Amino acid sequence: MTFRTGYKCVFGWLVVGALALAITGAAAGQAVGTDKEWSSQQAVAALSNDVVSVSLTEPAASAPSLMSAPPASSFSWTGFYVGGHTGFGGWGDSNTSFTPLPTAAQFFNLAPQTLHARPSGPLFGGQGGYNWQASKHFVLGAEGDIAWSDIDGTITISPITQNNGTPFPGAGFVRARRNITWLGTVRGRLGFVPVPRLLVYGTGGLAYGHVIFLGDTNFRPVGTTDYKSFFDKNKSGSVAGAGVEFAASRRWSVKGEYLHVDLGSESTVVNPVPSLPPFQVAYRFETATHILSAGVNFRF
Repeated sequence: MTFRTGYKCVFGWLVVGALALAITGAAAGQAVGTDKEWSSQQAVAALSNDVVSVSLTEPAASAPSLMSAPPASSFSWTGFYVGGHTGFGGWGDSNTSFTPLPTAAQFFNLAPQTLHARPSGPLFGGQGGYNWQASKHFVLGAEGDIAWSDIDGTITISPITQNNGTPFPGAGFVRARRNITWLGTVRGRLGFVPVPRLLVYGTGGLAYGHVIFLGDTNFRPVGTTDYKSFFDKNKSGSVAGAGVEFAASRRWSVKGEYLHVDLGSESTVVNPVPSLPPFQVAYRFETATHILSAGVNFRF
């Protein structure tokens, strides 16, 4: 007898034995009666309850890994930052008024007038500040910056216009110049966060800088007098604007910004060279500019 034949015989006898035991158990169950039948039914019911319980509870335990909502963004604008910026200043109201003294009627050769220098030019600088994200959508902050600039503009009109509207003979001229050589601001910022990494903000505060002023009323060579004013000084004023900043990563962000800077006005009265009393020229300089800039920030 081969191994395969013996295996079949043994397996056959095992099956016959199992059937015999099953029939014997069934007969014994009928003989025992109601109590054992109830116990069997109770066991089956308990087993069914366990299966149902397992089938209900196991998917619930594993479901969160597949069905739970994604976690909210952990990005925050809160913290200190430093950075750099570059931009362009221009389109400002840097006007210079020329007023003949003691009166325009007495100073016949110069009509009252205002020259618009329109200074413009580049600027490069750095900034630093702090943001506090007060809620999901609102950010409060403060920033200070300082920049070298060459926001410069000169205008010359020739010949000189007299008080009756006619030109003064010769090549005389009136000239105005304004140059902002450096500029800084200290500002508050109020921002809105429409999406976690985008900050839109308004800003305003104190502006300060160094300004060169030039005013010149020159009657030469036909005349003999020159009313020149040239001085430079540090000025302070106000700044207001708005910007947008995008966080490219946890540490780095890029921004674009518009600022209107007003460094106030400056007035002076100039005597002629050579002296020619009682005639004088009063100059009033206004210093305002619009600035567009782009920058990058590193957050700690």
